[in-house]
Amino acid sequence: MRSLTTFLAFILLGFRASAIVNPNCVDLSFDPGKAFALEVDSMVVDSDGRIYVAGGAQLLRLLPDGQVDTSYQTNVLTGSVWALALQPGGKLLLGGALSKVGTNRVKRLARLKPDGTFDENFKPVMSAEVQCIIVDPDAKMLTIGGRFVTVNGVTRRSIARMDFAGTLNTTFQPTAISGEVFGLAPGTNGMVTAVGSLATSGWGGTRIARFFADGSLDTSYAPTANNIVVGIVSLADGSAVISSEFTTIDGVARSRIAKLQPNGSLDLGFNASLNAFTPFLSQSTDGTFVVSGEFSTVNGVKRSKVARLGADGSLIYGYDTYFNPTGSSVFCHALQLDGRVLVGGTFSRVSNIPRQYLARLHREPVLQPLIDGNDILLLWSASFIGFKLERTSNPEDAGSWEAVQESPGLNSTFPVPYFTLTNSISNTNCFYRLKQ
Repeated sequence: MRSLTTFLAFILLGFRASAIVNPNCVDLSFDPGKAFALEVDSMVVDSDGRIYVAGGAQLLRLLPDGQVDTSYQTNVLTGSVWALALQPGGKLLLGGALSKVGTNRVKRLARLKPDGTFDENFKPVMSAEVQCIIVDPDAKMLTIGGRFVTVNGVTRRSIARMDFAGTLNTTFQPTAISGEVFGLAPGTNGMVTAVGSLATSGWGGTRIARFFADGSLDTSYAPTANNIVVGIVSLADGSAVISSEFTTIDGVARSRIAKLQPNGSLDLGFNASLNAFTPFLSQSTDGTFVVSGEFSTVNGVKRSKVARLGADGSLIYGYDTYFNPTGSSVFCHALQLDGRVLVGGTFSRVSNIPRQYLARLHREPVLQPLIDGNDILLLWSASFIGFKLERTSNPEDAGSWEAVQESPGLNSTFPVPYFTLTNSISNTNCFYRLKQ
């Protein structure tokens, strides 16, 4: 139950429509301030809503409101961390180019105890960088991907499995592949799909490979991407969505995102298009997808670095943000159980709201401004019924907010009920918010 939750739409009245600033997806209740000194590279969320974030030399746990959890051990890292994963019981796995956690030397893979202290009982030796980790809590098994060639001194090229103690699983002996593994997705019966820069290795596919539980290659699954693949999400029906830098799958145009059927063939019913590198991909509980990367358009519509897509690849139009300064990057995102999206990178502002390297976006647009002739319409979803609309000319003055008395009307042209409030354009800067 949300209480005293506030959502803002900043609307600059008195100018043409292109002058409207629309940061209505930024969650103003989440503000980590300047907790991170350099950038945010990776993150993961636990079942209690706490957020584990790595960036630069820092690893912090944040509370659900974005404040640093001071009960969790602060750790200074040496080397980048690109993969975070949680084991049952709250132990945190860290993978990357990591060489030290505090004063403890590690070989690219490490684990922290639930209180954030270093776990000395977990010390696998990876010969090179770790890019991704997936946890199988039932089998008590980890699958690791990256560009290593040995694990604990045993040959394992780019993909390996180990138990929760860090001992290599010798029953999983993957078919030799060349190239790096950037992403992993679990399948049924112990199978796993790997994506990356993988080269053809006798099965006809490139950059995407599926392994059986013993590590042998599923040669019937052989899609071909014309460039690297980084993001992958397995779906309940055995299909998968992939994303990154490719522009064709099996010779068919698919720009940076595609859906594969359970047999690996291209799903022609999913057709989205992004105009630049899109390495990060996840699926929300409602079946929609969140993508992030370096793109500036999605399906031909302007979208900066983060977007939400429908189950068929269609763009969810109201979900829009932009990142400053120009040239800043989004390096990761994570979904919370309520559908809100955490975004990390090198930015300092999101939709003109100060957020240093980490921000949270709402599940859906809250206040959506539209131009209708000489009027501005404010629309908000029926899920926010019971919230009060307030406005001010000075959002820095907490006492200046006043309730808007006009009665909203139902706009039946939208696919779900929306309420609208119409205000005449003036020469005044107005700020509106919904508050519970």
